[in-house]
Amino acid sequence: MAEVVIDGDAVHSEVDVHRALERQLEFGEFYGSNLSALRDRLLADVPRPVRIVWVSAGRSRERLGEPLFFSIVEVFEEVAQQDLNFGWTDRFEFELRRGTRSCRS
Repeated sequence: MAEVVIDGDAVHSEVDVHRALERQLEFGEFYGSNLSALRDRLLADVPRPVRIVWVSAGRSRERLGEPLFFSIVEVFEEVAQQDLNFGWTDRFEFELRRGTRSCRS
C-alpha cells in the first residue's frame, strides 16, 4: 500500500496541504489546488491501495481553523466511503494522528 504523509507541523495554510498531496501523488501541473480538484483527483485518478497519514493533525487543525480542516477531512471521508460502497479490497484510507494517538477514519 502506498502511504502519503502530510506533516501537520509544516502546514500553515490550505496551499501547504495541496502542495504536500500534489507532490506525493504526482497530480501534475494542471492540478487545481482546491478542495473540488482534490476530491476529483482522489476519487478518479489515484491508484489504490493508498493511505494518507496526516501526522500532527491537531496542529494543522489549529492553524487552518476547524471549518477548513474538517472540509479537507470530509473530502477524505467521501473518497473512503466511495471505495467501501464499491466493495473494493484495494482502497483509499486515511488516518489522522495527533501526538502519540491516532484516529483512523
